[in-house]
Parts: sequence; C-alpha cells; structure tokens
Amino acid sequence: MSIADSIRVADAVRPGSPELDALLERIAAGSFERERTDTAPHEQVAWLKEARVGAYRLPISEGGAGATIRELFDLVIRLSKADSNLGHLLRAHFGTVEDILLWPESPRRRLWLERVAAGELIGNGNNELGSKHAGDFAKSTTFTPDGDGYRLDGVKYYSTGTLYSEHTFVTGVTPTVFRSRRCCRSAVWASRSKTIGMASASR
Repeated sequence: MSIADSIRVADAVRPGSPELDALLERIAAGSFERERTDTAPHEQVAWLKEARVGAYRLPISEGGAGATIRELFDLVIRLSKADSNLGHLLRAHFGTVEDILLWPESPRRRLWLERVAAGELIGNGNNELGSKHAGDFAKSTTFTPDGDGYRLDGVKYYSTGTLYSEHTFVTGVTPTVFRSRRCCRSAVWASRSKTIGMASASR
C-alpha cells in the first residue's frame, strides 16, 4: 500500500488549482488586521495544514501535490504576498522536507513522509547565538543519555515556525562529540511529547 493510500484526508492542494487560489485569497483577506493587532496566525496555519500545503513537494503517489521546485518557490512568493509571516514560518519545514526526499528508501523515510503527507509541520531548532557562521556545527545544546532516550538542554534562536509545528529538528552535541574535539553534530527529531529519532554527522 502506498503512502497516498494510507492518508485518509482530502488531497493535498495542487499547484495552479482553484483551491490554492481560494486559500491564498482567504489568508490575504485578514492579514492587515492580524498585523495591526499583533495576532498570531494560528487559524491560518490550521488552514494550511488542512490543505496539506506542507506536502506540496511530495510526489502525488506519496500523498503530496507533486509540485516542482519552481512551483514551490512560486507558492512561497504568493503565500508571502498574502501574509509575509506565513511564507516565512514554513521556510524550515520546506527545507527539511527536501532533505527527507533525498533519503534512501527505509522505514525512517516512510515514517516521515507519512507525517508530512498527513499535514504535519516540522520546525527548526538549529540556530544558536554563539554560532560563528551559517552551518556552524559547534553547538552548545547537549543531548545527554537518559534511560531509553536523551535529555535535551540548550537555548535556540531564530526558530521561526516552530511554535506551529508538530515536530522539531534540533541540533546539538553528545558527550562523545565533546570528547572527540571534532567538528561534529548530532541531530534529534522530536515531537511535542517525546524524542522520536536521532542521527549523527561529522565534518
């Protein structure tokens, strides 16, 4: 059974569709008032999730809209025109989805594609004030072994969109990385309730 067969919700909104046009018009209608009153766009993010905009780049066979990179950029531009906050807060999600699409076939890849196809969003827990430059993996956030999982301790900044996401991609270091003195990182995928996976990388 394909991922698309396992998704029991409406199809993801497609590029160039009347449904997409209507969604963007609906978002734009109240954007000025939300900005004026400093109202967080919780309702509008819920509309995006219902339309499964976060699955825009997934193939149709995997529950997505089958959009090309060019169509994704067009969506971000149009969404930002409707409400600049919404276009910005999906940045980390779309970037992470591109990474997932490049993973080799595995249960881990399928799990995350299913979550994205269902409309769930992934936030960013990567940036720290101490980082010297973009892509700096010398993190102060730590992952300490704690029973069957890890205890996460650290402070992140510029985590736009994470407030509205079901999952967060967090980078940090483990005790092994501290001892090695190499430019390394560990990355943990976390939901709001528990840690759901961990991977390591070195440079």
